[in-house]
Amino acid sequence: MASAWISARCSWESGNVFLAAAWYLLTTSVSKVHIRWWDGFYIFAISAIYRYVPSNVVHYIGRHAMLRQRGVEHAAAAWGTLAETALFVLACALVALVLGAPLLVERVLQLTQDNWLLLALVALLAMVFAGLAAWFVRRRFSIRESLAPFWRAKALYAATAAFALYIAARIVSGVALWYLSIEVLDRSAVSLPDMIAIGAAAWTLGYITVGASAGLGVREAVIIAALVSLSVPMSGATLLAIAFRLTTTLADVFFAALGLAAPYLIRPQSESDTKPRRPREGIEES
Repeated sequence: MASAWISARCSWESGNVFLAAAWYLLTTSVSKVHIRWWDGFYIFAISAIYRYVPSNVVHYIGRHAMLRQRGVEHAAAAWGTLAETALFVLACALVALVLGAPLLVERVLQLTQDNWLLLALVALLAMVFAGLAAWFVRRRFSIRESLAPFWRAKALYAATAAFALYIAARIVSGVALWYLSIEVLDRSAVSLPDMIAIGAAAWTLGYITVGASAGLGVREAVIIAALVSLSVPMSGATLLAIAFRLTTTLADVFFAALGLAAPYLIRPQSESDTKPRRPREGIEES
């Protein structure tokens, strides 16, 4: 059991590093202010633990605030969050569809039928937010001027690399769930591809559910329902979902601690590093 738990935790931590790297690439690709990788890692790791605060959005606020403290523009910080959300959800959906399409379609149809009113409300709020954002951008800038920084080659390359990292993160996170299932369930109960697909679907629904702290309750419900549909006993599915939540929570705490320690683990900046840098071509300060 110990070896499975260690393997699961290492897989989850690898996924966290992939997520941090993807967000760092997206944010720095459009910002005129340079931040070092370790600064970005610190911001992402510390803010990640805020996901456990009720609302499931506090980590975005904390991340934005820490970027602003380092001089990163509002638009660059916002782009990092919006691009992360869109690409991450797309990557999760792609992994789940490719590796477990029949299972995923069945569960999504059931959830859609049971929660159609909530989904309609979320879609309405998203359209209202998009409309307000478009109105604000149109009022302050021309559309071409506003979008230009995000269509530069560097931003597009960063988005492509980030998308690949998000796919990798979902795969290794699914491997973490599979490692635990080897000990909790029978080895042949669920295949690795199905487990990765279940993990990706559970993460996606938990990720987009506002109010669920780190997807608490939502991910577990998806995991249990998917496993039961694969003829796994309810007791075993529930035990695996709880074990996965405990493992990932402890791994996230360790990840945050690593972020806190990062400034002390790297060498101090040299004199050349501390000299003012020539601003890079990017977005204007808002």
